[in-house]
Amino acid sequence: MAAMFPAPEQPMGVYSSIMSMGFSLHGLFLDFLRYIRCYYFAVKTLITIGGLPDPTTVFEICFQLINYFVGVFAFSIMIGQMRDVVGAATAGENYYRACMDSTVKYMNSYSIPQEVQNRIKTWYDYTWKSQGMLGKQLTASAWIHSWFWFPER
Repeated sequence: MAAMFPAPEQPMGVYSSIMSMGFSLHGLFLDFLRYIRCYYFAVKTLITIGGLPDPTTVFEICFQLINYFVGVFAFSIMIGQMRDVVGAATAGENYYRACMDSTVKYMNSYSIPQEVQNRIKTWYDYTWKSQGMLGKQLTASAWIHSWFWFPER
């Protein structure tokens, strides 16, 4: 059994065992630089059209990567702000559609006559077109009862 696994002739330290496998700190640093350079060109390809001079030092590469990411971050903030503005502008219309849908669902579930349903839908359309909003204080059932019991309006 001892012949199968001979003991090393001299004990090796961690550093010397790593060096015996072919690793070196200089080689790791060069691999790191290659990785940073590759990562830089990947980000540059994804983000820009081109026309910028290529950086030559590691500092320039890291600076340009940070520059790209700050630009992407600022651009995403602007897109998010535009989305919020558009969402706020269409919030009233979304509320109108939700009110109309819930009212129609309510009227269908309680078998409200079609004539009354048409009058209520007409009122919703008129209120939306004239004021751009709906009264939030009255529920659909209150409007249905008022239109049903007082049809001369």
